[in-house]
Amino acid sequence: LDGTTDENYYLSLMASRRLDAYSNFSTSIYGSLYDSGFPGVGNATNIGVTAAYDRLLWRRLTGQAAVNFNSTKQEGFNSEVMAAILLGLRYGF
Repeated sequence: LDGTTDENYYLSLMASRRLDAYSNFSTSIYGSLYDSGFPGVGNATNIGVTAAYDRLLWRRLTGQAAVNFNSTKQEGFNSEVMAAILLGLRYGF
């Protein structure tokens, strides 16, 4: 609509550290706020944290384990809290 402005704010902090010659640990924290600008439509917020560990298993084969927690809230709706776990293998050519 004429004169309506959407606004989105986002913040992310990341850190990573090599644990030894074969493994790394990384983490991130993030959050966002979305203001739709439309009358009667509430703001939405999202916050989360992620942690990951990866290790060189053999030559070019790397294993990774990660976990993520995320929370979403929009005015007028129920909040959602989600968790995810990732286990994977990666082979670099």
